[in-house]
Amino acid sequence: MPNKNGLENWVPTSIAYGFLDFTPYNKQFNYPTTPFLLKSPMHFTIPARVAPIPWNLVYDGLFFIRDTQATKKSE
Repeated sequence: MPNKNGLENWVPTSIAYGFLDFTPYNKQFNYPTTPFLLKSPMHFTIPARVAPIPWNLVYDGLFFIRDTQATKKSE
């Protein structure tokens, strides 16, 4: 479950998936360093720890997928 103040909840519920490009955002707001919450890759390995850092400076962008599913090994 994403944090109630996290990026996942800023995306309108009508959007199932997409790409968030931080490049225009960074240019428009002069590379803001305000931390925000995001379920990063570490959220699976470190339960209950979601680091508030300026993710827009860590990634150029990210793929957003609202409902994910586990993959199955093909036979």
